[in-house]
Amino acid sequence: MTPIHQPAGSRRCKAIFQCCRMNVEGAARAIFVLTILALLTALAAAQSTSSLNGSVTDASGAAVSGAKIVLTETATGLARTTTSNASGLYQFLDVPPGDYRLEANAKGFAPFLASNLTLLVKVPATVPIRFQVAGTQESVTVEGQAPLINRTDASLGNVLEGNQVAELPIADRNVSPTSCSMALV
Repeated sequence: MTPIHQPAGSRRCKAIFQCCRMNVEGAARAIFVLTILALLTALAAAQSTSSLNGSVTDASGAAVSGAKIVLTETATGLARTTTSNASGLYQFLDVPPGDYRLEANAKGFAPFLASNLTLLVKVPATVPIRFQVAGTQESVTVEGQAPLINRTDASLGNVLEGNQVAELPIADRNVSPTSCSMALV
């Protein structure tokens, strides 16, 4: 039997094929890793937002549709705009937590302004807008208002001040049993 010799071009094609296969596999791995990172980033961003909703009514309690509502972040000046629907409802979704100013305008009504709104992470807030009939040059400004109430779902959230966080017991510290508030039954 005579040995069969492969031509040099055949060996070269085989090497090129293997090189291309390795590059394709590497590219597929890179695409897979980037896809996972993009999904994790989107998931993390979705968990650190809030929402704001409410109703727009006149002094008699009737729904006001088509009111222009502007939510402005006080720190950056970033503004979002929406209009109330036919039922007088409005909604801002995926809002970053922070301090905001809410302004509303509708034809025939005095402007509405609610400042010092604080939106917390994953705690939906409800702010009802109640318009007054426009007079000669009148505007309604709400300065101090009741804390925002979560009427959307049963989630709870609180803001912790820096001193409250500093006073939390840490595992490295020797915390005596009398400092813990535990009830034994």
